[in-house]
Amino acid sequence: MKNIPNGRKAVRSKIVLKEKHDGNGNIVKLKARIIAKGFNQVPGQDYELTFASVAKFTTLRTLLSIVAHEDWELHQVDVVGAYLQGDLDEEIYMEVLEGVKEKGKEGWHWKLTKALYGLKQAGCQWKKKLDEIMGKLDLEKSQVDNCLYIHHKDGVVALLILAYVDDMAVA
Repeated sequence: MKNIPNGRKAVRSKIVLKEKHDGNGNIVKLKARIIAKGFNQVPGQDYELTFASVAKFTTLRTLLSIVAHEDWELHQVDVVGAYLQGDLDEEIYMEVLEGVKEKGKEGWHWKLTKALYGLKQAGCQWKKKLDEIMGKLDLEKSQVDNCLYIHHKDGVVALLILAYVDDMAVA
């Protein structure tokens, strides 16, 4: 926690509570998530890019055709907490939530280093992190669709991963 620099505005935040139910309607899990109120962000100061990459539908159809033709297995993966993985390029300060504030530090704010749900750049920062990880795993981005990652082994396509925001199809 620290004081916010002059000329900067803190992003407000809130806690979102959610109940997870089983098939019978019984509560099986209670979730709490701190989210940023990104509508307070200032363009050019708090963020630059705000897109979340989405795979092209033609790429998905092509992937499914390859899977069927080659008799490959296809798996769907949901990346839990994907937007929380992105590193922030900008200096973002967030108000400390009520109930968490310490005595004597009432004017202090949290300096965020990772993206949070609700920040305008969260999707873009997640895609940057995904590109970095896929590169380390020797997967190259397709030139046709930047959401398709390809791994070659002995000159042959051995693995295809198609990312759609925080979901992936792995073949």
